[in-house]
Amino acid sequence: MFMDAPSALDDEDDLIFVSSTSMGSRLNQLMPEKAMDAHVALEQFKSEFMSRYHGGPDFLPLSLKDATVKAFGSDARKRKLLAIYIHHDQSIQANVFCSQLLCSDAVTNFLEQHFVSWAWDVTSAYNKERFLQDCKQILGSGVADTVRKVKKDNYPLLLIAHGRGRQCEVNAIIQANSDLNELMAKLVNAYEESEERKQQEIREEDARIARENIKLEQEEAYRMSLEADRAKVEAELLEARRIEELEEQRRIEETKKEEDMERLRSSIPDEPSPDCKEPLSKVRFRAPDGTTFMRTFLASEKLQTLVNFVGSKGYTPQTHRVLKPWPKTNLLTLDMSSSLQSNKIFPQETLIIEENPDQDSDTCSES
Repeated sequence: MFMDAPSALDDEDDLIFVSSTSMGSRLNQLMPEKAMDAHVALEQFKSEFMSRYHGGPDFLPLSLKDATVKAFGSDARKRKLLAIYIHHDQSIQANVFCSQLLCSDAVTNFLEQHFVSWAWDVTSAYNKERFLQDCKQILGSGVADTVRKVKKDNYPLLLIAHGRGRQCEVNAIIQANSDLNELMAKLVNAYEESEERKQQEIREEDARIARENIKLEQEEAYRMSLEADRAKVEAELLEARRIEELEEQRRIEETKKEEDMERLRSSIPDEPSPDCKEPLSKVRFRAPDGTTFMRTFLASEKLQTLVNFVGSKGYTPQTHRVLKPWPKTNLLTLDMSSSLQSNKIFPQETLIIEENPDQDSDTCSES
């Protein structure tokens, strides 16, 4: 929908370009007759316009599509209106409109502050048709049909469009028969209406962003919860694996310990009978848990036999030491080939079994 649409229509050959007008003979063309490259053509338009009128809006040297993106493609707070200036060099009003209205400080400054400005020259049939095709695609067929029907002397036109993202709508078409006050009034009115829409769009955009942020926070919390659950499961699996490995290690160690104890038991001579006539050593052992057990040995037995006997009970030299109370002696530090009698473990003795405070020391090799 747009306002101020022109009432004067031209069914004649507005598409026919006459290059030999009085204006055309005095001035350089604002745009090549066939603008094949929009960027090059618009750079020429901007340069020639500034040279001809010594000022004017800062026209973007971009395609119309890119100009709409520049104006409407950002968030609501940064959007601007789009001012589309359509020039016709054969119009009797072109020079007055440009020099006295469009290039006035008030209009130029207002456009610079609140609008993205873009321009095109429809003097040649080729360039007009190209603009109309772009206009139909971007601004709609209604705007394109209206511009197509504008008479030559009703140019220049100033189209005011607002938009949001890819949506674009022309809400005013200002013709050349306006004076400066009318032009400024229409620009200000378009701006004020745009600001009302912008504030509503800002509220909608802020609400949308807030919803998206809440959704992102929820998704992040859910992701972190999943990661925490996954980490917990992994930790539980690792702990279960660790416990299983410890159990397996304990079983291996227990099995080895049992095998060692069995080997030590098989290496120990049988206990002497009560009616044995040889000298005997009766030894009481006090275990770390306070329990006691006794064993009788031949007094001539080697100290190694006594140590092996203690080891067969599970108190190996690697984990425990055997102490003689008086004088306090660690039997594991003595000569294992010496006899019990020579070490005064005779005829009877109480020995104390303690956990070895340092399993790397005070050990001896089995004979």
